[in-house]
Amino acid sequence: ATFCFANFSTGSWVRVWLAIHGDPKPIVRANIFTLSTWSTAHDFWASGAHSTAVITGAATGALPYVVLAGLAVTWLAPLDAARRSWLASSFIQLVRLEHMLTMAAVLLCVA
Repeated sequence: ATFCFANFSTGSWVRVWLAIHGDPKPIVRANIFTLSTWSTAHDFWASGAHSTAVITGAATGALPYVVLAGLAVTWLAPLDAARRSWLASSFIQLVRLEHMLTMAAVLLCVA
């Protein structure tokens, strides 16, 4: 449940708090900037960067679930040690690829 919540909730946000001298209660404004997987993919798609939107959605939306399911099969299926080691190493490489693609998406958002 925590894994699903982490992927479908807002990743980060910027909120403005304004405190006026002498007023004990600060004024809180709504989020002025939010960043999530789905909003990022939507923004890329709306701007015409369709391939970047698909890569972002796949790398940060679908790939974590594929890796999680694959690791569960790797550790729960009756496999010999060599095959289990090869599968686990393959999924670790997928996680590294996912991190590189996610960082590229973040840099594209910031730029």
